[in-house]
Amino acid sequence: MGWLVFALVLFTLCGIAGAVLGTAFEGGAFGFFGGAGMGFFIGFLLAIFPVNMAQAHWNERAVKCHVLEKDRGGKEDGMRVYTSCGTSQNTDSILRGKNTSADIWSRIHPGKTQEFHVVGWRLGLTSDFPNILEVR
Repeated sequence: MGWLVFALVLFTLCGIAGAVLGTAFEGGAFGFFGGAGMGFFIGFLLAIFPVNMAQAHWNERAVKCHVLEKDRGGKEDGMRVYTSCGTSQNTDSILRGKNTSADIWSRIHPGKTQEFHVVGWRLGLTSDFPNILEVR
């Protein structure tokens, strides 16, 4: 949760700094809005890393789900698993030190109920899914 809060604070501070600097150097409403827009844009770019860290380290949990289907149809995020608990992905994660996605993939069996150790959450805007770290 700390990484997500850090990203939001960073985004907000950059926007405020941009608004202040835009007003100071250009003056008037355009300087305020132009500076704020540029500040928020820079804040957005800087906040990408902490949001990615939050996705890789926050909301870690164990879930027991019935596996409906699995496929390799996703774009570069590769292997997706469709369960009664929702959709998850099975990808390697440098941030988690996970490089065993092929081994995990072979232990996932459609039609069976299995326990998954997952991390992350579903973000529709960026097409992110919880990542499967382990299958029991």
